[in-house]
Amino acid sequence: MVNRKSDQTKKNRTLRIILNSLGSILLIGLIASWILSSYLAPYLKSEITQKVHEGSDGLYKLDMKDLDVTLATGTIQIQELKLSADPNILKKLNSQDSLTEFVLEGSSPSLRLSGLGIIDLLLYKKLRISSIRLDALNLVLHQHKTNNQKKEKPKMAYELFQKHLKSLHIGIIDIKKADLTIKNDGEDLHVKKIDLEMKDFLIDGKSEQNPSRVLFAKDIQVSLPQFDFEIPNSPYKLSLKDLRLNAKDSLLTMSDLMIRPMVSRTTFAKNDQENKSMIDLKLGGFRMTGLHLRRFIQDRLIRAEHLLLEKGNIDLSKDKRYQQENVSKIGENPAQQIMAFNQRIILDRVDLKGIRLSYTERSKRYNRDGTVHFNQIQGTLRNVNNDTLSLRRNSHMEADLQGYAMGEGLLKAHFNFDMLSRNGRYSYKGSLERMQAPAYNKILIPLLNIELNSGNIRQIKFDIHGDDVNSNGTFHFDYDHFKVSILQDPDSGKKGKKGFLSLLANTFLIKDSNPDANGKYTVAQIYYTRTPEHPYFKVVWKTLLQGIIECTGTNPDILPL
Repeated sequence: MVNRKSDQTKKNRTLRIILNSLGSILLIGLIASWILSSYLAPYLKSEITQKVHEGSDGLYKLDMKDLDVTLATGTIQIQELKLSADPNILKKLNSQDSLTEFVLEGSSPSLRLSGLGIIDLLLYKKLRISSIRLDALNLVLHQHKTNNQKKEKPKMAYELFQKHLKSLHIGIIDIKKADLTIKNDGEDLHVKKIDLEMKDFLIDGKSEQNPSRVLFAKDIQVSLPQFDFEIPNSPYKLSLKDLRLNAKDSLLTMSDLMIRPMVSRTTFAKNDQENKSMIDLKLGGFRMTGLHLRRFIQDRLIRAEHLLLEKGNIDLSKDKRYQQENVSKIGENPAQQIMAFNQRIILDRVDLKGIRLSYTERSKRYNRDGTVHFNQIQGTLRNVNNDTLSLRRNSHMEADLQGYAMGEGLLKAHFNFDMLSRNGRYSYKGSLERMQAPAYNKILIPLLNIELNSGNIRQIKFDIHGDDVNSNGTFHFDYDHFKVSILQDPDSGKKGKKGFLSLLANTFLIKDSNPDANGKYTVAQIYYTRTPEHPYFKVVWKTLLQGIIECTGTNPDILPL
């Protein structure tokens, strides 16, 4: 019994010695860690700021209020971080034509670096960090026009530190509620409350060329709750909500994309010198998939496989009291305008769903608004592309669209544009299904002072080929019971129609049906020469109007349409 108690006592004593030893070692380690951290913090602070200054040839200065290091957890906390550019160095570089296009400045009240892999850094020269978190980052990007013509190939990111490190890996870079300002010749662009998260960030000898990475990360997610921007040198303001970018899924979405005028229609028309329609646009949904972010970063090319635009209104308007057709519109069909963009784009497919399009014109003669509108527009555009190299393989942009004209007749149209044509070659064909002709009084009465009393449009079919100057093709117009009234001039004080002229028009100037009472069916053969000052879609209307005039037998000199 005595031996057993003695053995137990020895075991307890041994356990206490072991625990005390471990506790002592841990305490010594903590004390050593605290001492090393205390000495390491000022060293790192000095070393980091010095390396930034030297690495930028004196251009950048990095300031921080406090830097705390906790070796036990591999944590570095920096307070009041600020990066600024030396104005004297900027002036010197500019005078030497050596100034880079972009100069960066920024500040953050807090930066936290966690999970620093000390052992991997000391033994293998591999820097591993679990996470970097920045709060309320304020970033300013100065864009400069430079005369720097140097063609030196920029260094790869890995080349900047390969003498000191084999790799840099960061698990997560998390930036919350950042503000970005881009300054360019006095025009500032402000983007507020950006959230940015980069996952699996890696810089080594291979990562920059890895196609599965964007800006060295396996995934980048950006969210922006709202963005408002007054477009420079224009009367428009652009705004959007809920922008989200997911690099891994190659996805960009946003809602409530709007381009709204900041002036009244009258003010716009008085100031317009180019005979342009005022635009008021709102799209409820925007979804771009198959987005090639690497192409945009490397080549400044917007490349996507699919774009969906849905639930929108596009309202166009003109005021003919102030706007004149005195500017040539040659070379401004949709394809030519896309080719003139200063941003290269390749969109394989664009789908439209639930779009409403309207055009309103204030008449100079009658001082009234006439409107034509198309509801429930849907369809597909293919090969929306202004990249000339890509267009050598397929130079045609096509659009299959349909909607309800004046909310009644189903209008279908197929457009084909030769994007590389020097004289703007295009074609379009389509049909308008059954509807009542008086629906068009919303535009005929205000603008032409003509009213359609009756008329059944059974079907219209058209097939047109054109270029910058001429259009030709065929036009079929099946209708019956057309009756028209020529109205009293609004300034005369009289109301109603001009009875004799209306009777004359219905008896001698307009065929009330096609085929007529004798069974004769008229197919219009269209040959139309463009008025250079007419914009593209007015040319389309004037071309189709030639077919209407020929099928109805109307004399435009007597009965203007």
